[in-house]
Formats: sequence, C-alpha cells, structure tokens
Amino acid sequence: MARMNSQSRSSQTRQALLDAARQLLIEQGYARLAETRVCDRAGVSRGALRYHFPEGLLDLLPALLDELIDIEGGKIDPAGLFNPRERMYLALYGLAHAQGQTDSLAVLELWMAARGDERLAERLNPIMDSADRRIFGFAPDAPFEPDLLAWRLMLHGASLHVFSLDYDRAKLTAALQWVLKQWPMPESLQQKLAARRAEATASASSESTPNTADAG
Repeated sequence: MARMNSQSRSSQTRQALLDAARQLLIEQGYARLAETRVCDRAGVSRGALRYHFPEGLLDLLPALLDELIDIEGGKIDPAGLFNPRERMYLALYGLAHAQGQTDSLAVLELWMAARGDERLAERLNPIMDSADRRIFGFAPDAPFEPDLLAWRLMLHGASLHVFSLDYDRAKLTAALQWVLKQWPMPESLQQKLAARRAEATASASSESTPNTADAG
C-alpha cells in the first residue's frame, strides 16, 4: 500500500509539472518559461522536476506536447471513429465554441520555440509531425485534398490570431461561426451524431424504466 501511495504521489507530481508548464505557456508564452517558474506554479522543488525530467525543460516539453496532442485528438472523438474530413470540421467547430484560451495556443508556442532551438526541435518535431495523424486521422504521407488543406490553414490561422494586436475572442468566434455556415456539416457526420444521440436516448430510457419482472 505504501508503495502504491508513493507511486501515486510521484505520478501526481509529474502531472502537476506538466500542467504548470502548459498554463505558463498559455498565459505568458515560451519566452518567459523557466524551470523555476514551472516549479513555483506546480508547488514542487527543482529537484522534483529533475527527478521526473532529468534534462529539465528539454525532457518536460516533449512530454507536454505529446500529452497536448492526445488531448486535442480526444476532444474530437475519443473512440477515433470519424474520418479526416469529419474530424477537421469538429476541430473548427470546437475552436469556434471554445471559452478563453485553448491548449492549441500552448502547442503553437512550442512549435515556434522549436524553430529557434535545434536541440528542442530534435525532440519536438517528430511529435509535431504526428499531429495530423493523431488529431485528424490522416494517413502518414497522405496528400491533403485542396479543401481540407484550406480548412487546416484556417485552423492554424485562427489559432495564431491570438498573437495579433487586434485580437478579440468575440470577433474571432463570430468569424469562425460565419466560416462554418459556408462549410455545412458533412452529411456523414450528421448521420453519425444522430445515431449517437439516439443510442444515448435509448440507453437513458432503458435505465429509467422499472424492471417489471422484479416488480412482481
């Protein structure tokens, strides 16, 4: 039991460090990220950070990027049932309805940081290269169809807009909602979502119906 508690605390400490780095990237950007800031935000010692990430941020940031890409993919569909076109639509829809800053901002900060740091790029780029497959379900080396590439550029541009001097979340939301009106939800996605809603309704109805056999 003591060993299990120790492992649980160790896992919690590691996650606290990842969460702190994520929050700092979103709030202050990569330029102000430092080990001491991460430790202070996580409420742990520098030694704890080095225990979990021996090379400091060089080890922590790839782990964070890997986690963020998993989270972004999970927001679209944890079961991975949607095809790339449907997943791209859902990603744009999610960005249009997001409240406040999103994890995509932290991903962008890491992406730009890798451009100016060769050692960091060696760690981050292979993970970044896997993003289209893990988030949108694209097969490796598969070419983007023109409309999908356009929507991908739209997603990147909308995410990068937070760095603009005239950034306004309400205006960005309105613009994205306008875009969604020009790109109707794929019919196949409508059918899948309708089927899921029907399954959920049937399941809830079944759980609320008394078992007449037991009632006798």
